[in-house]
Formats: sequence, C-alpha cells, structure tokens
Amino acid sequence: MSSALPGSPALAWSAATGLAVLGLALAWHSRRRRRRRQARREDRLRERDRVAVALYDDLLQSTQGLVLNLQVIASRLPPAEAPRQQLEALLDDADAIIAGARDRLPELGDLGADEPDLVQALVRLGADLALRHGVQFSFHGDAQLPPLRPAIRREVFYIAREALANACRHAHAGRVALEVHHQRQSLAFVVRDDGRGIDVQALAGPPRPGHCGIMRMTERAVRIGGSLHIGRREAGGTEVRLQLRPQRLFRRTLPRWLAAPLQRLHKLLDVHRASNPEKDNR
Repeated sequence: MSSALPGSPALAWSAATGLAVLGLALAWHSRRRRRRRQARREDRLRERDRVAVALYDDLLQSTQGLVLNLQVIASRLPPAEAPRQQLEALLDDADAIIAGARDRLPELGDLGADEPDLVQALVRLGADLALRHGVQFSFHGDAQLPPLRPAIRREVFYIAREALANACRHAHAGRVALEVHHQRQSLAFVVRDDGRGIDVQALAGPPRPGHCGIMRMTERAVRIGGSLHIGRREAGGTEVRLQLRPQRLFRRTLPRWLAAPLQRLHKLLDVHRASNPEKDNR
C-alpha cells in the first residue's frame, strides 16, 4: 500500500491547490468588501443628490416668485426711464440664472442612473421625454448588455440623458432615436433626431451661460475613457455618438463551479466579520 511521502509530488500538488483556492477566496472576499464600501459611498451620493434637488426646487420657486414681482414693478414704470431699463436688464440676468439652474437639475438625483439594466432605463427615459414633448421615439440595436461597472453605467446614463433631453426639447424634431451597438471591440450609444441640426458655431465656441450641457457630456466621456462626437446629419438633424472600448467596462463574473464554494466560504467569513465588526470599518 503506497502513501504520499513528505515532499512527494502529490503532497505538493495538494498544497498548491489548497493555496490557490484560499487565494481565490481571499481575493473574492476582498472584492466583496470593496463593493460594500462602494455601495455605502453610492448611498451617500444618492442622499446628497436628493437633498440637492430639494434645495434647487425651493430656490428656483423662490427666485421665480421674486422675478415675477419685479416684472410687475417694472411694468408700472415709464418705458423710457432709466430705472426701468436697468431693472429689465437685471431681470434678463435673473432669467439666465434660472435657465442655468434648470439645465443642471437633470444631473441630480435620477434613479435611472442606478438601475442595473442601463438600456431599459434609457428606453423608458426616451419614451417619457418624447411623450412630454410631442415627438416620436424609437430604439434600435442591442437591448441587452453585460453588467456595466456602476461608475461607468452612471456616466453613460447622464451623457445619453442629456442627448435625449436636448433632442426632445430643443431640436424641434419630429423623431428621436436611440441606438446601442455592442461588439467585441466597441460599445456605442447613439442619439439621432431629424430636427433643425446643431449650431456648428456653438460646438466650436465657448459654452454660453446656461448652456453647458455639451461641455459636461464631453467631460464625462473623457472620465470613462470614451470619445464623444456631436455633429449635424447629412439627412438633417443632429447625431450624438458615445464610443467606448469594452475593456474594463463590464463587471467580471466567476464560473458557477467556482462561485458556489466561494459563496459558502464568504458566508463563513461574514459570520467571522460579524463577530469582529471593528475590523471591517478600518
């Protein structure tokens, strides 16, 4: 009867396998801890956004009420007098400030940015915007994507939302389309409309007060390593194209044969962590 001797290949193989499994378990557990910390940070950000939206709503309503009262006072002054002209100039500035605040409101506190299914969230958003602004909305391309990393998904959502909102509100379009194309070497989000077309000078020059949407879209695209192209279509209208490389965009998933034992080990580690909560908060 043979048995494995110290230093034999069988014993070395068993030790290597055990160390490999232990290493994978520790790596998986560490990743789960990072995800929990990330989830807590995202919860704080969502709460901050909800507070910001409430503050913006209150400030906008108060400012609009003040502007209306000043407009009533201005209308009672003779048109040729200097105080009325000065007051009207100040009211124009107040209108620009309100418009700028409204442009920033769509960036705050939107639950669609945190939905796991990014494409479905964008389709629902596009249909809702189209219904409110009286245009036709359509979707083409890949309806299902692998799970995107939360930070990537949020930035893509904000960029696509800005493009959809601009097409529905400002392009004077009859039709707005969203396209999503996922291939091995590329991931593209495209918003097209048949409206009047974007002003080329607006793209080349600095953003006007209250019109910083394009600049913010470009900054978001750069943050996630993408490229953003905005231009006039030959057939009329505007096209916004966000191009990304799939590498490092999607969440990595483990095969089932490895995920099941690691999940059991993770439960045991959770029990251990529950008995030592101070270690997890370091």
